[in-house]
Amino acid sequence: MGTIDSFVNLILKASAFKLNLPPDFDISTDSTPLIDLVVQECLQSLTENTGVRHIFDRFIESYIDMEGENVNWTARRFFRNTISDLWREESKENKEFLYREAGKILSDIGKRIDQTAASLRRSLDKDPDIKPRADFRKALAGAVDLRKNAVSDSRCFARQSLGESLLKGSKPADDEQEQLWQDILQGRRLFVETLSEGKYAPYVEVYGLFKKMLLKEVTFRKRVILIEQLNKLLQGIVREKGFVPEIYYALAERYSHFLVDEFQDTNRLQWQNIETLVDEALGKGGTLFLVGDKKQAIYRWRGGNAELIDEVSSRYRAYPAMELALRNNYRSGEHIVAFNNRIFRKEDLRRLIDMIAGEHPEQSKEKILDTYSNSGQVAVDAVRGAGYVRIDRIVGRDEEGEEKEGLLKDERDQAIKERLIGLMEAVKDRGAFEYKDVAILVRRRKEAELIVRTLLEIGISVESEFTVNIKNNSLIKELLSLMRFFNAPDDDLSFAEFITGRIFHRKTAVPEGTILEWLTRTRTGGTGNHLYRTFQEDYSDIWEEYFEYFFRRTGYLPLYDLFTLIVKRWEVFRHFPGEIPYVLHLCELIKAQEGPGQNNLSDFLELCTRASDASYDETAEAEKQFLLNTTEGANAVKVLTVHKAKGLQFPVVVLPFLKLTTFGASDSRDKNKIVVSGEKDLKLFYIKKNYRQVSDTLEEIYRQREAEFLLDELNNIYVACTRAEKELYIFLADSARQKNFLIDYVFTMEELRGHTHDASIEIGEQAVLPSGSVEQDRTDTVPEELLLGDMDDRIRWTETFRKKFTGPETVSRRSIMAQAKGDLIHYILSLIRVLPQDPLPCVRESVKAGIAKLNAPFKEDEIEGVIVQLFRNPQVLSFFQPGEGTLVFTEKEIIDRGGSAFKVDRLIIHPSRIDIVDFKSGETKSEEHIEQIRNYGRLLQSMYPDRKVDKYLVYVDDGSATRV
Repeated sequence: MGTIDSFVNLILKASAFKLNLPPDFDISTDSTPLIDLVVQECLQSLTENTGVRHIFDRFIESYIDMEGENVNWTARRFFRNTISDLWREESKENKEFLYREAGKILSDIGKRIDQTAASLRRSLDKDPDIKPRADFRKALAGAVDLRKNAVSDSRCFARQSLGESLLKGSKPADDEQEQLWQDILQGRRLFVETLSEGKYAPYVEVYGLFKKMLLKEVTFRKRVILIEQLNKLLQGIVREKGFVPEIYYALAERYSHFLVDEFQDTNRLQWQNIETLVDEALGKGGTLFLVGDKKQAIYRWRGGNAELIDEVSSRYRAYPAMELALRNNYRSGEHIVAFNNRIFRKEDLRRLIDMIAGEHPEQSKEKILDTYSNSGQVAVDAVRGAGYVRIDRIVGRDEEGEEKEGLLKDERDQAIKERLIGLMEAVKDRGAFEYKDVAILVRRRKEAELIVRTLLEIGISVESEFTVNIKNNSLIKELLSLMRFFNAPDDDLSFAEFITGRIFHRKTAVPEGTILEWLTRTRTGGTGNHLYRTFQEDYSDIWEEYFEYFFRRTGYLPLYDLFTLIVKRWEVFRHFPGEIPYVLHLCELIKAQEGPGQNNLSDFLELCTRASDASYDETAEAEKQFLLNTTEGANAVKVLTVHKAKGLQFPVVVLPFLKLTTFGASDSRDKNKIVVSGEKDLKLFYIKKNYRQVSDTLEEIYRQREAEFLLDELNNIYVACTRAEKELYIFLADSARQKNFLIDYVFTMEELRGHTHDASIEIGEQAVLPSGSVEQDRTDTVPEELLLGDMDDRIRWTETFRKKFTGPETVSRRSIMAQAKGDLIHYILSLIRVLPQDPLPCVRESVKAGIAKLNAPFKEDEIEGVIVQLFRNPQVLSFFQPGEGTLVFTEKEIIDRGGSAFKVDRLIIHPSRIDIVDFKSGETKSEEHIEQIRNYGRLLQSMYPDRKVDKYLVYVDDGSATRV
């Protein structure tokens, strides 16, 4: 079992010499640092090589011309982004970009057009009976503009025959004149197509420079192959040189059966690298098992090719073939399944596609619709009547209360934030789900950051891969405001921000309303004093206890000491345990400033401001140090992308940004940059609207990209909507710049009219807390031993760690062997779920497997004797022959609501009771064992309140079983 890439790695390693690779090469699975290295080398060579400098100058000129207002003035950043894009395209297609300098070609085409236009003008001028339209002569004179590399947008050139440009009553044009006109139109098409390809020629040229440097610096100097190069290297050798590595023959002899999972996301190059082995396997009676769903093909951007499913199936039709469609849905409640069946039914999708791509040819539409042929599923009996779906249309209102056509981005984000906060409060109040049951799925990083920030600000823990800027955390804002005040006591705003915040309120118990009234009174009183002076007079006790010490020592204490003392004095960790990661991250940043010699408050505050004011986007280098990776929480909402959620399922799914728009209105910055894969190479086209109006070829390329975009978007929506088990929430919003076609599509569906109420659709019923059950307290708490003692006067870390380690005085050869023997017996018992009537063969096989797995230094007869002796106890034997209607789990991990994990040796679930069995070996009986299994019992009882829980300790050494 492994990835196709790991298989290719094996072949390359075995064939390095014949493939002309360094014999000791390594595979880098993360190409990012090495690409960064080569990018840096390329930039460094600018000062050393005039030719390289000229290449880079042409690239920069082209970049500025193409990007317009979106220019990123950080050269290293935009150069690296360009290289990464082209590298990814070449890697997935196994073809190289074709470089063609278009300057001279364009000049030649333009001159021919001008000459042809001049000939046509002269011909028309000779015959006074031919009367062109008034704008025609002017259009002819400016058919192309060589200085600007542009074509005229005159409507004259939309006329396909010369006769359409002549006045009524005019003498018709002769064949020669008509041919000249057709030559002009054809010349314009050729000019635009050459210009479209030539626009990116400097990109391809500078990319070639990068590849030469990569070969030199990485492949041969560092002896490293990037993972993206694996498939390409192998196919390059096999296809072009006709060399089949010897290891192929060895593997063909060894393997006869192949299963490829997620086949819709496999790229053509990966398939080609196992194709030879598959052919050989099928030829000798083996099998090929492909698992895939074209509706879940969402990785086109990295080479995933769902069309391979049909191509490979067709190729092997000569062999006995079976197609199995999985119709039963075991994941979602019936109402969720029914909703998705309606939304993705082929007949309904035709209406949606006509809304978005009505001008596309029928063949293009059918290709999209075929993906969703027979897409309906059936909910299994266990979830009949279950499931809940709610769709909310986000509506904006103007000052008169009238519905707005579309929302601005900030308005949309604010409306979604408010709707999400209300939903999360409702989920909590209802009590049927915990926060950890909720997954919020998004498409883009900025969306995730908005959601994560929103949830954290209202005190909900988040589990997410996305980084969050700690400066957006409300507690960090308060701490920075306090430090700004200490740095500049005349900063009244910063002082006011702190004393109206949570830290001040929790520590001093002064109500927030009281402070706000005091602020209003102070400001309107007009004393002229700085705010802190008046505070000293009115709240002298608080000032003396919490402010005076720091006020006097700022500038004298080292910055790190100052900050940690502030945190300690205000008991930040005790009052806000959920914010500890943010505060610790700020501690680390402050500590890091000691090295660069910026160990003072002013410099650090300037760093915070400078990063915020960075001129480029949120991933700016200056801002990265403030980004915190959110960690897993015991009861935390999950925030992840649709791509990451693929293959997963969640009790509650929220889709706050679900939309379907056109390719032209999409968020992509590279809508005009389109890669076309030819028979042998890749071409990079710049295609804008007026180019498409001139060239049918460019129009066709663009239409194909539009169709691919639409299918990819539908597939993403399908994956998102099918992740929910019990409840699905969807927010649909129009924006001023993007029409969300899902709104009209969903809210005009005839079958959903009975579920529509104003701007909402509700299907099914929400889950409720079962009657008689008591909702647990879900307030996130930090276990006492995990509080950071060095910040709150109670140092307990040494005691905490002491419990986790064995003292050296207790370690001996005998104890180590006893521990190893105990581990082995535990493992062997975990292999035996149910003993047959004749247990001895099963025991022997398990003992062999255990010793081999753990490489244990014990004889099989010795261990077998211990196990057989144990099973002579009828009570113990009953645990391994539990009877019908039971579920048996071994080494089962259970987790309490605080996030602590425990592993039960054997868990037997009967229809009316639960048996917990814990094995002890090499240990004397103790109260600690009893307390441990009692804890297991409490956890299992909370999970199964309607069943009796029995607890047993089995001591392997003497074969006894004790009920606790």
